[in-house]
Amino acid sequence: MIKEEHGEHHYPSRSLCKLVGITRAAYYKWLNHIETANDRLNKQISDRLEAIHQEHPDMGYRRLNDKLRHDHGIKVNDKRILRICRKQQIRSNLNIVMTAVPDHRKIQLL
Repeated sequence: MIKEEHGEHHYPSRSLCKLVGITRAAYYKWLNHIETANDRLNKQISDRLEAIHQEHPDMGYRRLNDKLRHDHGIKVNDKRILRICRKQQIRSNLNIVMTAVPDHRKIQLL
């Protein structure tokens, strides 16, 4: 937003950053950010996770990671998958209701 407004209307970046509520240093750090190999890998993993999630919406991050390892050959930590899933809001839609079934029978030990 800041980049477009500054380019189109030549508003000062200082005023735009103040309006949005970020520091100018954070804006310029974001503006000059160079994409790293980890960023590209995270994007690739994210795309694959979304595709798998479309096919199997009942899978959580652990099963998604297993699927990535087995079918796609991508071996990464569960924490990385969890972080990417949280960022992309990928969640299992499987809701399990745990009901306790009390067993009132007494077991006799011989």
